[in-house]
Amino acid sequence: MNSGRRIAEGGALLALYCILLFITIQIPLLGIFTTFFLPIPFILVTIKQKLSWSLGYLFVASLLSILIGTILSVPLTLLMGATGIAIGYFLKKDKPMAPMFISAVLVFLGGILLIYAASVLITDVNYIEESMNMAEESLENTIGIMDSFGQAPTEQVKKRMYESIDMMNTLMPSLFVLMSVIMVLLIFFAAHPIVKRFSDKALKWPHFRDLRLPKSLLWYYLITMLLALFVNTDKNSFVYMAIT
Repeated sequence: MNSGRRIAEGGALLALYCILLFITIQIPLLGIFTTFFLPIPFILVTIKQKLSWSLGYLFVASLLSILIGTILSVPLTLLMGATGIAIGYFLKKDKPMAPMFISAVLVFLGGILLIYAASVLITDVNYIEESMNMAEESLENTIGIMDSFGQAPTEQVKKRMYESIDMMNTLMPSLFVLMSVIMVLLIFFAAHPIVKRFSDKALKWPHFRDLRLPKSLLWYYLITMLLALFVNTDKNSFVYMAIT
């Protein structure tokens, strides 16, 4: 591909991304759906161009996102751009679907964690901890209201309520992973027809009858169950969180 055509195509995809980002930021309801299309320009650029060109494209898109929205839209561009580049790179190399999906999930998950860590450092607010505290306060207020109406829950019920909040805190890492998996799946579904139409690559999903979980997963599950039965750890420890 000659240099002029490469620049023209890159500019067109950059304009497409700017339009999608504008809709995502400015039109909340429609923006929910356009969010899943944000990585597509990056996927197409990575398929057609060198990796260095894709990274430069991500840099320019990050600068433009400040003009379209605010500096707060840069993390969204970096997250969706990095995920799109990862998918596009695996498509360009004709890699199997499973490694592509796992890599995209890991890139998205890593981006989410970095954005969260940066927000905690900048604002000095741990949003997960604050959410748990708000949930406990809400539960205490609910119990107080029930007491005033003479419908106070038993101590066993109260204990279960508080344990459910603790369990949510423990399962937070798993929720981050689950969110990343769902997001990447939706991105794949959104990208499939467009990538197939505008490139010679395709997101080839295996037939459902051919899907197989690794046999080693059974052993991991068995080992985890045994650890949960015989290992006594503090609820606030990393080992407890990992087993859960």
